[in-house]
Amino acid sequence: MFCIHCGKPVSDDAATCPECGKALPALATPANARQADGHPANDRLDAASPKSRAALSLLAFILGTLGIHRLYAGRMPSGSVMLALFLLGCIGSFYGVGIFFVLPANVWALIDFILALIGRFKDGSGKLIKNW
Repeated sequence: MFCIHCGKPVSDDAATCPECGKALPALATPANARQADGHPANDRLDAASPKSRAALSLLAFILGTLGIHRLYAGRMPSGSVMLALFLLGCIGSFYGVGIFFVLPANVWALIDFILALIGRFKDGSGKLIKNW
């Protein structure tokens, strides 16, 4: 197991990290096998999303302003907001204000593309999309 704070290896039964001294979450036992949200106690510590980082990166690069990469990752609300920003930008371009909608979507897409490339983008369930 690894410390969620500093990333250093720690023993499975450690309550605190010997490197940084911060408290570690308890491992799943029959008594605490589920968290309040119904997920297993340790499913988010080392779990990777089944989504492809290569597909996510390509979608973010090619169709990033549309938010398609976020829809692919299962982040429907934010993907819909990006798509709405793009559509408002297209409509607003007839009135000379489209840039105020498309520019934030472009910056957002660029940040998402960088996060996808370095493996720090999360899917809709909070798991990192880190497998190519």
